[in-house]
Amino acid sequence: MASILSTKVLDSVSKNHFLNTGLGLVDYNAIDIELLPLRLNLPEKPFSHLVFSSKNGFRAFHQAYALLEKEHKNCWKRPILCVGQTTAAQIAQEGFEVQAQFANAAELAAFLGSEKGMSLAYFKGNLSLPTIEEKLLSEQIAHRLFLSYQTVLSPKRFDRQFEGVLFFSPSGVQSHCGQNEISKTFAFCIGNTTAQAVSKYTDRIIIAPKPTTAQLILQVINHFKTSPYNT
Repeated sequence: MASILSTKVLDSVSKNHFLNTGLGLVDYNAIDIELLPLRLNLPEKPFSHLVFSSKNGFRAFHQAYALLEKEHKNCWKRPILCVGQTTAAQIAQEGFEVQAQFANAAELAAFLGSEKGMSLAYFKGNLSLPTIEEKLLSEQIAHRLFLSYQTVLSPKRFDRQFEGVLFFSPSGVQSHCGQNEISKTFAFCIGNTTAQAVSKYTDRIIIAPKPTTAQLILQVINHFKTSPYNT
């Protein structure tokens, strides 16, 4: 039986998928997220868009937004550009308009470079890749940065080998691979940006066709279907 490690604690539905296929699973949180308090001051001129590269940025924003007076809320309820299906779903659930959703930060940055006249509020984390920020600066796009959450590495050393490891972010890669060797392990990555981070440690990389946990798990199951570990 193949043994799989997830660098994020999975929900019960995801865990059941593994159990039903006979795969062994160990999961832990390689990173912790701390939302930072935000002050959403009334801007002189409302931003044209809000930008979120992760659901954590939106969570921090929405926490501060909920405390605003009604007239201030109107200034902050702007069309949103975001990365990821999960992020988009959470944003829409809270009643905000997702104007465009992108698979990764590079695609979002390319879109920003093709548009004119935007003014943006970008909510980022302390370890967010500079892809979007660099595009804002190089294209001289009017923007304001909000440091909205902090990613804290929580590495854990394992004295055993796994046939596969699930990675969900570059920071998760950094945390896990700082303590563990994965050169002989298949690395299952939720997206291209995460895969790029993993490529420093192994060339056995498999990327989910869509950046969702469900698709990532499906890749793992399909890969090990005919594996001798399952016989």
